Amino acid sequence: MNITAGSIASLAQSQYYKRPADQRYETLDALAASVHNRRNRSLQSDVTVNGLTFESNGSLYVRANGNTLVTPTHYAFGQTARLLGAPSKFLRELGEHGDHALVAQNLTKALALRGQKLTGKAGDMRLLLTDDVDGDATDMVALTSRTYGRIWDADVVAMVQRIVDARPEFHNPLEWGGKRGGLYASQQDLTIAETNFQQQETVLKNAISRNGIDCAMQHDRL
Repeated sequence: MNITAGSIASLAQSQYYKRPADQRYETLDALAASVHNRRNRSLQSDVTVNGLTFESNGSLYVRANGNTLVTPTHYAFGQTARLLGAPSKFLRELGEHGDHALVAQNLTKALALRGQKLTGKAGDMRLLLTDDVDGDATDMVALTSRTYGRIWDADVVAMVQRIVDARPEFHNPLEWGGKRGGLYASQQDLTIAETNFQQQETVLKNAISRNGIDCAMQHDRL
């Protein structure tokens, strides 16, 4: 596959349009503020697998070492089920039908069977917990080993900001509507598309040419 700067920028923009509005950002400063805020609301907590309990009360909750109940995200639920050897797809279907108590029971049974093998370092886990914006609830965002190396989105964005400050010709690409795009972040991924004017000009000319318009302006400025 021939990956060019233009195709990478186009892919980033394509993904950008698929994201919900609260994951898209027009400026690098707005993205930085969001991921820094999320980091400030996050906490890493060391637990043992056998210290986890699963409960239900209108939804599925996880309690770690007797502490506050937290709600696993879709991603963290998959990690937990995989660790315990439980069928995550089937359990999610149960949850979608409101059978959260049955989900909790299945995970508890899987823990009883699998937990005996997860002792010592194999059972030492690290939770990533994040409070919601209002501080009313806490999500369990990830369940990893304690040796997992986490690089915070906030640190990545801060590094990019320093690069862009030193190279002001770079900026996130324009949408067709004239706004800036190419910046998005969720709990599990972060994308920062930065380009320069000359590169965007080339991409736009190629797009015009592909759509059957004679690009006689190949050497003109747009």
